[in-house]
Amino acid sequence: MTSIGSYAFGGCDNLQYNEYNNGYYLGNANNHHIALIKAKSKDIPSCTIHNGTKVIGSDAFYDCTSLTSITIPDSVTSIVNYAFYGCTSLTSVTIGNSVTSIGDSAFRNCTSLTSITIPDSVTSIDRYAFYGCTSLTSVTIGNSVTSIGSDAFRDCTALTSITIPDSVTSIGSSAFNGCTSLTSITIPDSVTSVGSSAFNGCTSLTSITIPDSVTSIGSSAFDGCTSLTSITIPDSVTSIGDYAFDGCTSLTSVTIGNGVTSIGSYAFRNCTSLTSITFSDTTTWYRTTSSNYADGTHTDVSDAATNATYFKTTYNTYKWYKV
Repeated sequence: MTSIGSYAFGGCDNLQYNEYNNGYYLGNANNHHIALIKAKSKDIPSCTIHNGTKVIGSDAFYDCTSLTSITIPDSVTSIVNYAFYGCTSLTSVTIGNSVTSIGDSAFRNCTSLTSITIPDSVTSIDRYAFYGCTSLTSVTIGNSVTSIGSDAFRDCTALTSITIPDSVTSIGSSAFNGCTSLTSITIPDSVTSVGSSAFNGCTSLTSITIPDSVTSIGSSAFDGCTSLTSITIPDSVTSIGDYAFDGCTSLTSVTIGNGVTSIGSYAFRNCTSLTSITFSDTTTWYRTTSSNYADGTHTDVSDAATNATYFKTTYNTYKWYKV
């Protein structure tokens, strides 16, 4: 046996199992072709997947609400979509060193999971992978991960810090949306884009470091980050999306690098404490309610205090272009 398929144990109320070596197996535990598994209806707190299994299929352990721990052997290369979705008692997961991908919603709503170590073999964390893991306080991401999918850690409300390795090139939309305990984040030099709503609602976030590699900040990327006090947009960034910093009520100062050529509407709306927006390049900025700068009005942005008023109230509905 090399794989555990889709919906493998969903609704298997009468699944028979054998106890062997403190585990529960399908079939003969001494047969090396048989994987060790649990049905959701059995009150079994842990199980071991036999070494030799290569794939954990979609929904394989879906809603196994009594499962408390799982060890994924080094033979497994892929954890497919929804594999452990809704395992609400799962507190401990060991991921083997051959897994290359963690699928869509693989550990979604595992509300008792407290920590996870993603090995260096993993190259991608798909969307919703750990969405709603509300007890997750510690995450270690291996050094081969290149992308963090959309909503991957959304609503992980206990997560206080995370280190993003230098291998990551993109942070997906809403990747950390609603991580209300996250206090700081350093984005490595490898990242080129911060997706829309990536850190939306991270209300404890006091500092963020954006490296010179980032070229775009998506819409609502930091919307509602009410503890953020200052931000520096590096010269590499060319665009700041709509609502990017909307509602950052503690934000007092912003520095915008000279590479920025467009700023979306409502980018700094409701930033009630904002007193200073400094442009590194103050020439030829136009504000417009359309998508065409030629329809707009040339605006002097040389005064930082005036800029703050423009962007948070007076012209907050406008798009801004530098030409």
